[in-house]
Order: sequence, then C-alpha cells, then structure tokens
Amino acid sequence: MPTILAIETATTLCSVALVAEQHVLAELTLNQPRSHATHLPDMIQQVVHFSGLEWKDLEGIAVSMGPGSYTGLRIGVSAAKAVAFAHEKPLVGVNTLRGLAQLVHPFMAEGDTVCSFLDARRDEVYAAAFMKKNNLLEWEKETTALVTAELKDWFTPERHAPKNSVWLVGDGARKCLEPLQVAGWEGHLTLLPESAFFPTARAIAQCVTVLTPEDVQNVRDLEPFYYKAFVAAKPSRTIRERTPQN
Repeated sequence: MPTILAIETATTLCSVALVAEQHVLAELTLNQPRSHATHLPDMIQQVVHFSGLEWKDLEGIAVSMGPGSYTGLRIGVSAAKAVAFAHEKPLVGVNTLRGLAQLVHPFMAEGDTVCSFLDARRDEVYAAAFMKKNNLLEWEKETTALVTAELKDWFTPERHAPKNSVWLVGDGARKCLEPLQVAGWEGHLTLLPESAFFPTARAIAQCVTVLTPEDVQNVRDLEPFYYKAFVAAKPSRTIRERTPQN
C-alpha cells in the first residue's frame, strides 16, 4: 500500500496526514472555522517533517473531493494540486463520504452497511451508503443531496434486507436517525457520535490502497464535486444602506 499525503478540508475541520502501509506516521487536525487557507500550507510542511520522511519518499497525494463546504473544498483541492505539481506526485481525489465510511470499517461486521451523512443545512443532507463485503467497502447507494423526508425512499428495508447493523456517521447523521427509524430500520441503526467520527485526512489516505492509472487524475483538470450549486446570500441591505452616514 502506498505512502500517501492526504488533505481533508470538506468541513470546518482542516486535516492533513501522512500514511504509509496504512499506518499513520503524522497527522494534524485543526478545528478553527474559516482558517483553512491560513494554516493549511504550514500544516502540510509540518506533517511531512514530523513523519521523518522526505518529499521523495511520498508516492502520491490524496484529497477530499466533496461533498462539503464550497470554500473548504476549493482550498484543499488547490493545495493538493499545487503540492502534486511541485513535487511531481500522482494525485487522487477521494469522495468525502467514502472517507467517513472508512472510519467505521474496522467496527463493521461482514454484511453491515454504513450510511455517511454530511449536514447540508436546513433539512438537507449529503448522503451515501456502503456495505462491507469481503472486508472491503462497496458502494450501495451513490452520493446524493436530499432532504431528510426523502430518506424513506432512498434507503428502505424492502430494498436492503435488515439482517445486519446499519451504522450512521457524520454531522448530518443525527437528523437522519428518526426518518430512518420511521422507514422501518428501527432496531438495526447505530448512531455514531460526531465528536469521535468526523472527516479526517487519515481516512482519506486509507481509501487509497493502490495507485493505478485509473485512480490517478490530471492535476490541471481535477475539480471538487460540490453536488449543489453555491449560492451567495443576497444582503438584506445595499452597501449604501449599510454604510454609516456622518
């Protein structure tokens, strides 16, 4: 398994990790909203330094591709592209919800499902589901953006026989618990605490088990996958109205 420098900036957390043979050599995580652009470059340099490796030892760069924060993803992907280009390393984009599911993988039994949810504000979430088969996580439901009322149609016992546990992870998981219980999953759901299971760079790195030509992406073409168009909030007053009059 390759030696990977990974970056995760899809949420308010900013995380960088260096993982070799699935072992974390160094990791830094900062919980300081709206500061990714300020701290990420230094965090990358520090993680490489603390790992005891040199840039030449790295085999690839992995970055969280979304869904998530528009600004956070743009900053993380831009940094990953710059590092990959400067050091001539392969670049791999990883789905953010796939990274969340990877955190749960060690606790899952064969046949269990993990549903990853990121809060998209109001009653909306970004969602994806994965099943553990042959000790690997396989996509069960592709990533989508939906309102919690639609969960009963998105993930139902009729289509997914409830023989095993269904794990719920992510900062949007709590508001999905009741709709899934109503849909018929009560008794099979395990809600994981957000404080212990949150997007991390180590999980993004551990999703990259091999570096094949199919996995590696063009540095110039790689772009985040936002899933929902970013809409800037319209100010309630004009600039003139908000400017103090002397």
